[in-house]
Amino acid sequence: MNKRLAILGSLVLIASMLLTACGPTATPQVIIQTGVPVVVTELVPGQETVKEVVVTSPPVIVTATPVPVEKAKVLRINLGTYPDIVDPQKSSFVNEIAHLNLMYEGLTRFNDKLETVPGAAEKWEYNPEATELTFTLREGLKYSDGALLNAMRFQYSILRNINPETAGEYAAITDEIKGATEWRTGADLEGNAVCQTDEEKAACAEVVAQSVQALDMAGAPCTDYEQADCRVLKLTFYKPAPTSTPSWASGLLSRPSRRTSKRAARTGGSAPSFRSATAPSS
Repeated sequence: MNKRLAILGSLVLIASMLLTACGPTATPQVIIQTGVPVVVTELVPGQETVKEVVVTSPPVIVTATPVPVEKAKVLRINLGTYPDIVDPQKSSFVNEIAHLNLMYEGLTRFNDKLETVPGAAEKWEYNPEATELTFTLREGLKYSDGALLNAMRFQYSILRNINPETAGEYAAITDEIKGATEWRTGADLEGNAVCQTDEEKAACAEVVAQSVQALDMAGAPCTDYEQADCRVLKLTFYKPAPTSTPSWASGLLSRPSRRTSKRAARTGGSAPSFRSATAPSS
């Protein structure tokens, strides 16, 4: 019976040591375990009898090993006030733009010297007449939820910016694109009324659609938002474009709003659903 109690006590001791060592402690914890009495029998020298002796083991110092606690990687930024609208093609206030700068990456961006450098686009080039500007996107671009980000997303965003139904405050920035002024304002460059009837509006929208093209790496028009080789965005201008044009490609107007309808990509569509646009994971 005494042996059973001794064994039971030892098991309790070991279990308590294990539980203490495996607990989610943030810092090492030192625990002193007192000795557990154990009853043993000894043969008395010169006699044919035995006696029971209580032996107490010395205290054991146990240092618990802390289990690393993985902390969530969260960045919190205080922007002071809540934005009225978070929309790449419609936002205009500073706090709204600050939010969008954290959510999206444009075709280009500015470095610490305010020089235009590659963003989502790895390169861009003009044709000899400077009436066409072609961006080539980096391979493997994704939204924050893992969805593919291809040239059709940027095409949709620019078309949506020009679409008069969007009515963004900075929409005029893309008026260098062929047909943009006519469709957006309903007047040509001389101020004459155009694009007034539904048929004329559709024709004007088609001119702009041909001026903002999403192409695959072979130069063919892209077919959908899931096309991985759809990495080329070609812009056509009504006159030679200034060399500063890639700079506005860093701004909100080209931020890749997300839309699932191919029709929306051609016509400009309605307000996008928002997902952060990110670089490919390494």
